[in-house]
Amino acid sequence: MKREYIAIPIEGTLVKLEEVPESTFASGTLGAGFAIKFTGKQLMSPISGTVIATFPTGHAFIVRREDGLELMIHVGINSAKKPEAFRAQVKKYQQVTQGQVLTLVDPKMFPEGVNYCPVVFSLPEIEVILAKEGQQVTPMQEDAVRIAY
Repeated sequence: MKREYIAIPIEGTLVKLEEVPESTFASGTLGAGFAIKFTGKQLMSPISGTVIATFPTGHAFIVRREDGLELMIHVGINSAKKPEAFRAQVKKYQQVTQGQVLTLVDPKMFPEGVNYCPVVFSLPEIEVILAKEGQQVTPMQEDAVRIAY
């Protein structure tokens, strides 16, 4: 079994995926993961890899690493209805490095209750361990979330 830490993509408070007030994420339907109640303005890639999907509004991205690890990062609840809140900095099929800005976010557009940033892994057998649950985290912090697969 492989274990590693995953970098935090945006500033905020680390919470369980189950706390996200949208059932698609909270139920685990999209996969295991974690979320950040975000306050930051920059969404960064937690891994180096290829952007295999972007959404026209700039609110969600899927990044795949060379070894096949794949994750989706989604900023905000009902964020597809708020395209003015985002300025995407990358395009589909673009290579990105860990820490590269994926999109700029206006956190004022996401008040308490909709300011969640779920990060979901596509591997069905992945286990996510939150070492810093409920704590403030910063972009690219690497000791808060560990995965095992």
